[in-house]
Amino acid sequence: MSGTRRTPARDTVAVRWARLSVRRLTWARCAYARFIDDLDELTRERFARGGKDGEAYVVVFGPTQVGKTTLILDLMGVSPLASARVSGVLRGGRDLGCSATATAMEYRRSGDTFWRLKSVTQDATFATDDEMTRALADVRESMSQGRLVCDEPIVVWIPDECFDPGGTTVRARMLDLPGADPMEAAERAHVADMAKLYVGNADLILLVGLADGLTFLHPKTLDLPGVRDWRSVPERFRVVTTRSFTPQTVRDMIDTRTDPLDAAFFRQALRREISTFDFQLSDDAQSPKRFFSLEIGDSWRLAAQQYPELHAKIDPIVRELKYELRADIANSATGYARMRSTARLHEVAREVKRIGQEEHEKRLTALRDARESLRADLRNLGAARVSARRVLGVRRKELALAPLRKSEIVAQLGQPERDVDFSMIEDVGQSRAKFRSAIGLFSAALSDRSLTIGPRKELRSTGFWGRLRPDELPGQDAVRRAIRAEFRSLEARLDPYRLDAYLPKLSGDFARDKATLRETAEGAVPVAGNAVADHWASVAAARVSALEEEVAHAAASRLAMLRTQMDAREDCKRASLTIHDEQAECDALCARMDEEGRKGEKFVRWLDENYAAELRARATDIALARTPVDMFTDLMSAAQLIEEKNKLLFDKKSKT
Repeated sequence: MSGTRRTPARDTVAVRWARLSVRRLTWARCAYARFIDDLDELTRERFARGGKDGEAYVVVFGPTQVGKTTLILDLMGVSPLASARVSGVLRGGRDLGCSATATAMEYRRSGDTFWRLKSVTQDATFATDDEMTRALADVRESMSQGRLVCDEPIVVWIPDECFDPGGTTVRARMLDLPGADPMEAAERAHVADMAKLYVGNADLILLVGLADGLTFLHPKTLDLPGVRDWRSVPERFRVVTTRSFTPQTVRDMIDTRTDPLDAAFFRQALRREISTFDFQLSDDAQSPKRFFSLEIGDSWRLAAQQYPELHAKIDPIVRELKYELRADIANSATGYARMRSTARLHEVAREVKRIGQEEHEKRLTALRDARESLRADLRNLGAARVSARRVLGVRRKELALAPLRKSEIVAQLGQPERDVDFSMIEDVGQSRAKFRSAIGLFSAALSDRSLTIGPRKELRSTGFWGRLRPDELPGQDAVRRAIRAEFRSLEARLDPYRLDAYLPKLSGDFARDKATLRETAEGAVPVAGNAVADHWASVAAARVSALEEEVAHAAASRLAMLRTQMDAREDCKRASLTIHDEQAECDALCARMDEEGRKGEKFVRWLDENYAAELRARATDIALARTPVDMFTDLMSAAQLIEEKNKLLFDKKSKT
């Protein structure tokens, strides 16, 4: 920056004022030129400077198949008749319904009737649409297969004959990014890379989506560098919705509305819809002038035929909004707008960092809570696995000690504490009735005595015979049946007797039957014991079977717990990695914004230095003024200088 040169005395006041006024921003332009020169070469090449013709640098971003490319062509001034032709070529042979943009594409107007294509591998001219279509198809295939790695946009020049000679155009480099939701992994990575490289330096970013699909504005959807910051720097963004008026609900609203329709009404409606989202917008971000409800392309031309009354009402509004959008694009490309945007870099960086840290911290808190829940589950699984292992060990030990043979079972059975009482058959009376009564009494007594046979007391506390259930105890019916079966032969002998009483003096039947009774009673004792032993053998077999099932179930349960525990450990590891990645992303954002902030602060410092030098020069002019008029003129130029600085650094209204 050079010092102020004194105006020659022969200049008129008007000439003197004009010269001073022209220089009112020279100090700022010098600081901006210094700022650009201070950038590294790669960043300087990407930085929006407008080129020799002052064109704007605009990025268009949004979901697939919402009309981004059609919007670009419309804004550039491609004629409606040529729009289908140009769109077909740019699609590169891809079917309708698929993303037409293979990579980041920059569109320009050709100076002749030829197509031109410039990429990292070629700089070619094509005479026909088919040649250009094949060239773009090759680009898409190379991108999909990873054979073409682009770190800059592919530039396409559209034949001059495709533009409407009398149409309204916008002088801009229009960067069409692939859809925000590309299908192919290569495209997704490419979108992120291009966003990092180009979005931050654009003059204006158009966020384009369907009017009935506004989730494309949510921070979770716009998770790309620079794009996610739209709430923090709304002056650099415009929200454009397509198919804004043709949905049935909107047509019904238009038909029932009696007040005049204008752009402000639809802008306010769009703003209200966005305000229902679960994130906050500043007053500046909610300003209606940031929103554009549009209809473009073939769908709107078709609407003119299907809904002529609707088209007649809405088309003037659409034209008005397009005109305003073109004006915004043009105004964004002025040197003043770029200087002012750069002067706010540090403020924007702080705000983006603040919002980013808050959002990252919310996610980190949720992730940490989720990880702690996983860790608690892991601890519970560990305790449950220890318990399952203990149960499995106990059951296996019980099974190992289980008596499997009847002899082993009998050996574990305790014998009755009292001996068999034979007195009731020793003193049997000399009659058949007495014999039968003695058999019944002895059978009942033997049955009661036999039922006391069971696992010894010391075995019932723990181990295999522990926790006997009532249904496992032997029943009287089975034992009594076994005992009475022993006496059946004797009872069968008693049945044919004609007399109830025995006559010992006449026959030896009494002595013989009494001896048989004694012999049968003695034989019934082991039979009764064997019946009880059979019962306990059956119980033991059932217990062994149940134990085997328990062991198998406990083993399977323990294995399942082990697998679940391993999965839980992996979940914890993944949660920790996610937290690490989230923290790394937050740190990267903070580092990036700190760097942006330092750039902005450096520019503001250079602005202040140049401003102070210029103000001192004006003060010198005031002190050396030859006439009061010159002094007043110089004083007014100093006041103008102060006003320009305040506008540049503090006024929120952009100057065009």
